[in-house]
Amino acid sequence: MNDPNVNVHDVQNAFNQWNEQQKTQNNNTSAYKVGETEAEEQGSELFKRWEYFMVPRTYPSGERPNQVANTQAYKAYLSSIQANSSSERITGASNWTYVGNTVVPGGGGGGDGRVNRVRFYPGNNNIIYACSPSGGLWKTTDGGNTWATNTDQLQEIGTSDIAINPLKPSIMYLATGDNDGAGSGSTPTTTGVLRSNDGGNTWNTTGLSYTIQSTGPNQSTTNQVVFSPIYTGRIFAANSIGLFYSKNNGISWTQSINSDNIKDVEFEPFHGYTVYAGSFAGNFYRSVDSGKTFVHVTTGLPSGVGRLAIGVTAADSNIVYVLAVNSSTNAFYGIYRSTDRGQTFSPMAELSTGAPNLLGWSPTGSDNSGQAWYNLAILVSPTYADSIFVAGSYLWQSSDGGTNWTYDANFANSIHVDIHSLVFYPGSSSSFLLSSDGGVAITPDAGNSWSDISNNLAIAEQYSLGMSADNAGLWLSGWQDNGTNISSPFWQWLYTGDGMTCFIDNTNDNNLYASYEYGAFAASSDGGNNWRNATGGITEAGGWNTPWLQDPQNPGTLFSGFKNVWKSINRGSSWSKISTWGSSTINAMAIAPSNDNCIYASEANGLYTTINGGSSWTNISSGLPVASEYLSNIAIDNFDQSHLWVTFSGWSGSFKVYTSTNGGANWTNISSGLPNLPVNCIVYQPGPAGGIYVGTDIGVYYMDNTTGGWIPYNIGLPNVEVFDLKLYKGNTLMAATFGRGTWQTSTYTNINLSTNNLAFTSSIKVYPNPTNGNVQVAFDGMAGEYEIKVVNVLGQTLVSNSIQTSGHYNDYINLSGFGKGVYIVSINGMNTKVEKKVVVY
Repeated sequence: MNDPNVNVHDVQNAFNQWNEQQKTQNNNTSAYKVGETEAEEQGSELFKRWEYFMVPRTYPSGERPNQVANTQAYKAYLSSIQANSSSERITGASNWTYVGNTVVPGGGGGGDGRVNRVRFYPGNNNIIYACSPSGGLWKTTDGGNTWATNTDQLQEIGTSDIAINPLKPSIMYLATGDNDGAGSGSTPTTTGVLRSNDGGNTWNTTGLSYTIQSTGPNQSTTNQVVFSPIYTGRIFAANSIGLFYSKNNGISWTQSINSDNIKDVEFEPFHGYTVYAGSFAGNFYRSVDSGKTFVHVTTGLPSGVGRLAIGVTAADSNIVYVLAVNSSTNAFYGIYRSTDRGQTFSPMAELSTGAPNLLGWSPTGSDNSGQAWYNLAILVSPTYADSIFVAGSYLWQSSDGGTNWTYDANFANSIHVDIHSLVFYPGSSSSFLLSSDGGVAITPDAGNSWSDISNNLAIAEQYSLGMSADNAGLWLSGWQDNGTNISSPFWQWLYTGDGMTCFIDNTNDNNLYASYEYGAFAASSDGGNNWRNATGGITEAGGWNTPWLQDPQNPGTLFSGFKNVWKSINRGSSWSKISTWGSSTINAMAIAPSNDNCIYASEANGLYTTINGGSSWTNISSGLPVASEYLSNIAIDNFDQSHLWVTFSGWSGSFKVYTSTNGGANWTNISSGLPNLPVNCIVYQPGPAGGIYVGTDIGVYYMDNTTGGWIPYNIGLPNVEVFDLKLYKGNTLMAATFGRGTWQTSTYTNINLSTNNLAFTSSIKVYPNPTNGNVQVAFDGMAGEYEIKVVNVLGQTLVSNSIQTSGHYNDYINLSGFGKGVYIVSINGMNTKVEKKVVVY
């Protein structure tokens, strides 16, 4: 997984072999299954997350994308549209604003999002920087009470580390990308090392910047950046292909360690000529010439181990600790100490001789597995050399140099797990910070008590967004590492695991649906206070983010996609299989709003449809590039079941979006004008213009039959992956991003209305909806004449009334004689036309 030169299919094969071994050890049951708890599947979680990201972007070859493909493609796209004289073609007139959480969601089960490292500003402990792998660089000036970022418009907003010149703090270096995840939780994109001369206000590339090439250092990630403590003009970059240093302010770089993934660089306190480096492959290096040359040290250290982390201490500069990971199980292997400045080592504790597994999930250390390739840290007291903290999934402490260890239950009961870095407050031996998959936390007393200081860190990695039909402030969102969260009346964690596809009943806000990995569905009928399993009868394994959705006409009916399509008529209590063509897990599904018997579903082998509720299915892949591209999402016209769009991931510039007007019998490629970025999602906006929005790995794009093609719709939106798009009442577009939380903007049509018309559009109420009798229509708008119609899905007018208002209207339309189905209430007047869907049951 960590080697960008290894084919994705080879990694999948290696995982499958491991999974077969687990099945043997676990009585021939799969290592991952429907409805299991997070603890039961930790061995496979990080791989399946990685697979979910990588397969769509490398399908079908498995060759990984270049690290800078996203940023280079977006840069080329921006250059190409600058030549267009129409400002609207360039801006799209969007007005994105952040509407996600500004506090850590309550409920005790989650956090804000993943942070790789935290660093202090020299001379001021209240100024702290947090590096998010997919959400940018964040800064607090008040010790963590509030945070802010100005990196949203960097071509790559993922960050791994920041180095600040201790003598000239205005000079900073930033490592972009994701050093720990290696694509396991974000697309493995990097632009190399950036430099700022103005305290982080602006950033520029250095000589360690990457361009699109197939091999060499451009297929690498920068894991760490550090200044030499004696020559502040020298900067080191720990890279996945070795260690680099620059002595001319980053203009050029020299490689001093070759062909090894360097994860940790430390300097001997008080003797900055001595440098230590540890690699992912278990190698320890030592330099005595300020990092120009290194010697591979083996005396007293184990061979054949995995990732290493290094600890040094100002209490005794002769002492060096090395924390080693078992390369097979990713559990604790051992901790080793040197008393001669890293020349020789002795074991202090090893798992093989009875030490607890410091890097697993058991509070007693009795398990023999972990994910220490992903989260690993060691911290040594600056005043007492025998006081050590080790972190993986949890935190452990030793006061005798690493021989005996104590599990920090105070941390485990209050702060998010999966720790990526530990750092003491300058001048303190008891207060330190940690960064984790939930944000940033502080202990003032060496681990006895903890506080989360992640408020305002808007870095949620979201897979999905579920909207209330009538409450503009209410939605669910599924977060990587941090469960399913609800937005109203205050931000709260509701459900466990990695939060996946979730939604709110379109007729009752108290009915909530959440899921975590592999199709573990759950339902609540009381607003999330209590949950029940909603996978009854499903016998197939689901994908990492298993699709499921509510019938647009019958609220109690649900559909899901495992290996086949499944249907439930009792809100998930029991399910029945309604397809037999599945050969791999289904990745996208859609139900026609105008006819719930019309379903579209896709898997790796093709796109299928039924128009009779699943009694028979037709493969409609002909004319689509399904053999060479990964179909990522489906959208259907609200009023025409045969009019649909499909999107594709991957790096083929010609294959992004296709549309059909006859149910998939024929397809038209409408990709021209989009940047060469993976497309993740699509949403249709009903109306005369027929607008569609797509979310990509960088931004949102829009087109309708008036725009003359695609336009970027990104003003105000960070350069972040957009994983889900939703429309609220036709006038608000919502986006779930993977790294910067939830955003919203007015839709393209409404942005182009006058202020009065925009207010009129948002004021229209058509309720109750669904209904089986009278429907009330009310609005506040400009005084004048309006026409109110009720139209069926065939476009036939069933009710037509002309009214004259002074600005306010409130009356009823009787729909009790209408047949079950979807109808449109159309309000047309004063240069505005608005359509509202109403369901009759």
